[in-house]
Amino acid sequence: MRKYLEKQRWIQFATTLLLLLPILSLALNAISWLRYGIDIPVADEWGDYINGTLNSFNPRILFNTVNDTMSPLYRIFNALSYYYLDANSIAYQLISMIVVLGAFLFLQWKLLSLVLPNQLIRASTFSLSLLILQPDTYWGGTNGAFIQAVPLIFNLAILYIVMREPWRASLNYSIIFISGLLSGFSYISGAFGSLTQSLLFILISRFMNKNDGKFMLNAGLVLLIPAVVSVLAQLWILLGVQHGVHSGTAFSTPIEKNFWLYILGKVARSLMFTPEHLRPAFAMALIATLLSLVASYLSIKFIIKNAKAEALKTGVIYLSLFSIIAVYLFLVAAGRVYLYPAGKIITNRDMFAYGFPRFHYFWITLLWPWVITVFFYRFKEKVKPFLITNCVAVFLIIYAGALNHPQYYEDNAVQRSNGLKCLIGHGSVDSELLCPDLHFVDLRKGLINAVILNAAFTRSLPFQLSPIPLEQTSPLALFRLEPSNFSSMVVSNATGLISADKTYQFKAANDDPHLVINMGDFAQTRKCRILDVAASIKVAQTSTAQLFYITQDQSQFKEQFSLATEVKASNQFETIHFTITNHKGFSNLLRLDPTNNMQDFELKDLVVRCRLNDKAFFYE
Repeated sequence: MRKYLEKQRWIQFATTLLLLLPILSLALNAISWLRYGIDIPVADEWGDYINGTLNSFNPRILFNTVNDTMSPLYRIFNALSYYYLDANSIAYQLISMIVVLGAFLFLQWKLLSLVLPNQLIRASTFSLSLLILQPDTYWGGTNGAFIQAVPLIFNLAILYIVMREPWRASLNYSIIFISGLLSGFSYISGAFGSLTQSLLFILISRFMNKNDGKFMLNAGLVLLIPAVVSVLAQLWILLGVQHGVHSGTAFSTPIEKNFWLYILGKVARSLMFTPEHLRPAFAMALIATLLSLVASYLSIKFIIKNAKAEALKTGVIYLSLFSIIAVYLFLVAAGRVYLYPAGKIITNRDMFAYGFPRFHYFWITLLWPWVITVFFYRFKEKVKPFLITNCVAVFLIIYAGALNHPQYYEDNAVQRSNGLKCLIGHGSVDSELLCPDLHFVDLRKGLINAVILNAAFTRSLPFQLSPIPLEQTSPLALFRLEPSNFSSMVVSNATGLISADKTYQFKAANDDPHLVINMGDFAQTRKCRILDVAASIKVAQTSTAQLFYITQDQSQFKEQFSLATEVKASNQFETIHFTITNHKGFSNLLRLDPTNNMQDFELKDLVVRCRLNDKAFFYE
């Protein structure tokens, strides 16, 4: 009895440890991103800023093409990240990481629970989910990259509902329909994945017992509707809009050798191989592919022979995942094989290595625990070899670097840091803004729009503009001090008059002399995002001039909403400039304190212009 209890304690300890490994990896992933993440847009993210579409829920924008696919869900998530996070990359990626990877772990565990009753066996298989959580997936790069994993979450959820039937039929079918629709309009892979899954359910239902077969058939038919709708929409983008061309290159097809070499590169990368070890990587990719094909054959046998419940469910789950992932890989290879730079791919080795970069291998990582599960039922549920295989695999996965999240994000931060330094070093948006570490296009308009939107990253940037000369006639002034409007200014703690040479002289009557300027039309000022204020001033003592402004949601002048600049003593007029940026727009009132002490001063000119309005119309 004592030995039995001790054995049970060890089993419980091993089960807990194996179960916690993927969860600890996710936690390390999140902490490493928080530690090394830098809030700055990269690559495709600048497109939304340049086009001014980041915060849009306009259907024409939502259903427009992005990265050769129709992805309204991607645009909705991006817009929500703006409204609730100010598009903060660190917060956005942290949330998406926890939600998306957490969903994969949860659904993987729930599906494994349907077919592996033994907790230790289930935990050991679940621990292979470390492959899903390995570094260099959808996080650390662009904010919205995770959207490419979202369709698979919906496909897994549908698979669980079909296998488990957790609720009443009407609710199950409703969730399947909605999940299929969301999957199809998350990314093109979701549309074709859902179509594959629905057809597979319809086909497999013929070999199931009457009750299970009826539910699976109905589920397949329900899923077929959103799948067909989304596939047609995605095909319209591919064929109607892009005329079968992907980013200026033709599509690859399965009759080409490069098509398969590229896919084998993805398979090798999913097993954590790197291009530095191409020969063993190629060998293992071939072996893993062969094993996955054998597992497909065994799954078909489980289904046709109507094997015991757990084996039958394993077959259905595996065949569904294998088919969805195969279709996904075909889509990726078709669209990306010919994206390589001219002259880079010369040999078969080059094409195989070309399949390693980027995150498109991610979907394959979900399959490997199920390959092992299929073989577990094929070999009469032999527990000991199964556990040894899983534990050795987990050790090799960790040894290969599955937990090297800190190093990945630290290396990744170099490019972001260089890009941020480029923006800061440029210091102005008055000329072309090129920062190749962030994107290969002029970022000037994108940065201006980011300032309009008050994106989180702009708050730490020195947004500078060259002053507009006082005598310049464009843009039209919201206010220009002239004899005709001199009396409309409210002058406090001083008295003012117009001299014979048309300068404006003010005699201080108390401390803190200041002028309140009414710019007129509030409809104009509330749309303005950058105000340019210039004044020609003369003082006898060096002093500080301060300009106060009121935002739309403020009712009075406050110190925190002001700018100050030095005014030097001189017998000549000196021009001072203020550039005020506020994403909420402005009231039509400004307050100018030409001096911070009690002294007389003169003004020769005072002009207020809107430099940038809410439509990103930029005045140079």
